[in-house]
Amino acid sequence: AETLETQRVQISMLMNSKFLDAVLREDPNGVVTFEKEVRHWESELSLVAEATLLLDQVQAKWKNLTKFYIQSRDVPKALPEATERFLLLDRQIREFLVELARVKKVTAASNQDFVLSLRLEAFLEDLEEGEETLVAYARKKRAACSSFYLLSLAEILETIGNDIAPGHTLIDFQKIRSSIACINIYHIGATPHALSWGSRDGAETVAFRKEVVLEMGLLDNFKAILAEVGQSLFKRLSQAVEVVATAPSTSWFLEYPNQVVLCATRIHFYRSMELGLDNLAGGDGEAIERLLKVQNAQILDCTQLLQTHLKKDKRTILQNMMLLHLHMCDLAESFKLEEPGGTESFAWKYQVRVRWRQHTDDNQKDNVFADPGEQKRTEELGVDCFLECGDRSLRYLHDYLGPTQGAVVTMQTNRVFVSITQAICTYRGSLVLSPGTTGKTE
Repeated sequence: AETLETQRVQISMLMNSKFLDAVLREDPNGVVTFEKEVRHWESELSLVAEATLLLDQVQAKWKNLTKFYIQSRDVPKALPEATERFLLLDRQIREFLVELARVKKVTAASNQDFVLSLRLEAFLEDLEEGEETLVAYARKKRAACSSFYLLSLAEILETIGNDIAPGHTLIDFQKIRSSIACINIYHIGATPHALSWGSRDGAETVAFRKEVVLEMGLLDNFKAILAEVGQSLFKRLSQAVEVVATAPSTSWFLEYPNQVVLCATRIHFYRSMELGLDNLAGGDGEAIERLLKVQNAQILDCTQLLQTHLKKDKRTILQNMMLLHLHMCDLAESFKLEEPGGTESFAWKYQVRVRWRQHTDDNQKDNVFADPGEQKRTEELGVDCFLECGDRSLRYLHDYLGPTQGAVVTMQTNRVFVSITQAICTYRGSLVLSPGTTGKTE
């Protein structure tokens, strides 16, 4: 392309030459002047440029559509007629290119009837029709899968085109869930199996509760992966809730992902806090003081663990645990000054509490995000994690968030939690506005 453009510039310079009227030779058709030769060269180069441009467009679209109609597993099944048309077009383009390769001289090839506009433009029209079919297919995918709602059509097509090849060991998943960078897979024969997922920053890898067999269509595979992510986090949390209550030190966190550790720690604290508040209301004036001693001991344990050699992801989890324990200490300290109203006091009711308990019909009524599949799982197992604030209860849906850095919880954070919870349960929106460094991030 650069050589062609250079030659066209040279021809333009020749058109301004003072030798245009010079006679070069005589032939049976008359006198051949320099100007006539230059215009002939200009005409040939224009034909070459036109053919090259069309050929580049055809090759680019052809290469892009091959990824969907030939290499993808999902598109040929979903669009069989469009795939048949593209396979026929693919054969025609290949035959055309073989025919074109036999012409050695580019200027001669550009003047051949099979190279110029008609055939190339016909190919281009057929390829554009294939693109329009794919765009319509991407729109249907967006309507069928909530993970695609915020993606552009180009991003959806890119996701559809990145199919699982036999040699692949991971699936790029960041466009489906921003917190999940990839899904680690291996192959048994031609069937891929998902083993684990990796976080966005690569700091954490979490194993699935059981391997996910990816033998369905693309959309069904994504749904199966996301369902198993939630199931795996739920299973790990149910184990961690039991471990945290009996573990002699905070080192138990080494076996669990960040999200599970923080959630289990909150569940255990709020369970202990409710017991302490009931004892305080019953006349035990040292109930909260004993809880504070336990929290201070855990903070000391975390401090000692931080001085050991830990991997980056485990160190991040430990730092988040320390921040959480510090917040819990502040919360417990504040209730030493409150009137002993127990767990029914206003100050306690309007804390965002995390609880692990039996599912009831009232929870389903209050939970505006209830999902039939999640509901079935909860009914089978009998217990789940719930977020409670005021008189509202929302079931925790175990959506993976990744090993995010924790933030300090402030009074402003508590107000935001109360406002957002009430807004969600009354089907309203919520907008958080406040100065910087006041606790909005958490």
